[in-house]
Amino acid sequence: LVMEQFTWSNLVRDTYPTYKEALASMQSDWDSFISAMPKFKEPYEEQRLECEYTLWSYLMSPYRNMKYPAIQMFAGVMGSQWQLCQNAVALQEHIDLAIDMLLNPIDLADPLGQLPDMYDDHAFDAEMVKPPVHGWAIKQIMKNHDLLKECPREKIEKLYKGTAAWGEWFMKYRDDDNDGLPSIFHPDETGLDDSTMFLDHVVLTAPDTSAYLVLVFEAAGDLAKILGKDDEAQVWYEKSKTLLNKLIEVLWDGEHFVAMVPETGEKVFQGSIVHYIPAILGNRLPPEIIDKMADDLSDTEKYLSPYGLASEDMTSDYYLPSTIGRGAIVPPAMLYICTGLWETKRKDTARLFAENYCNALRKSNFPFLINPKEGIGYFYGCTWSRCAYAILARMLSEE
Repeated sequence: LVMEQFTWSNLVRDTYPTYKEALASMQSDWDSFISAMPKFKEPYEEQRLECEYTLWSYLMSPYRNMKYPAIQMFAGVMGSQWQLCQNAVALQEHIDLAIDMLLNPIDLADPLGQLPDMYDDHAFDAEMVKPPVHGWAIKQIMKNHDLLKECPREKIEKLYKGTAAWGEWFMKYRDDDNDGLPSIFHPDETGLDDSTMFLDHVVLTAPDTSAYLVLVFEAAGDLAKILGKDDEAQVWYEKSKTLLNKLIEVLWDGEHFVAMVPETGEKVFQGSIVHYIPAILGNRLPPEIIDKMADDLSDTEKYLSPYGLASEDMTSDYYLPSTIGRGAIVPPAMLYICTGLWETKRKDTARLFAENYCNALRKSNFPFLINPKEGIGYFYGCTWSRCAYAILARMLSEE
């Protein structure tokens, strides 16, 4: 069977390839893609081809208002800007594709620096934002790639300017109380849409946002440095350090990273794993904070299951294991916590978390959500879980 995808309703060609020619063309494209991808150690290698075939088959070519490649998260559902960042890391062996995915939302940024949330070749939504994870993605990619040698300078310049502007947008337009810590205006902006952190409030200064931005400013410094802009690099590094210190000073209460109500200063702590996303910062955090977070997440009654980390304390009255923010094991939380702890003295803890999750994914056909008590999967046919598997299985295979 040969199928052709049309932008419009149909297209009549003067000539058509034979079945063998069409098959050879598609096979060549796939062979070129998969040959560049790293192999994993067992038992993760067994499912690698199926995982990466799905990523490859969901790629989207530039069209209309999208000037750069993108990827669907489910069939017919375009990935949001933070999902593009995660897939850029998963597909970094194809460095041109990875950088283009990072540039895709930057190309659609408004003049003030805000990146759109969801969009595709004909629709556009900037009513809310998704977490600013360009910094995390850039730093993950730069561990393995010399960007100036592998990419055109003009693309790195655009990535630098867009990433820096994205971070500055949060500091200028999401810090209404001018305390140096930006706020978010809806639970969806954590990426874990129904997080219990927002049970009693809509606007919160959330610890995950500042943690992401610490990496955004640090990555902006890294890009400025390789571009020969040393003075600018130091400015971004200083912004990153200042925000990190403020995050710890204001939102670490000695036991947890808490959220804060901007108008009143009220501190908020629930069972949401969003409180532990600052683990993404790795060794930038003091050892005692790393240990406390790693120990909390290792509690098998509350967060750690044989399948990964629950997105909500499993003893909570609000625990719902089929929802993205109130119980299910979800790809982004696993990615950020595992890659962050991997860089610390709690690497063994990160390994346990990642092994549990990767084994659960490969045994259950890569569901989007996983019930942490029963291992049941919800919502299949997505790239998000496969993206997480590609990143974490590679991490486990390279140690």
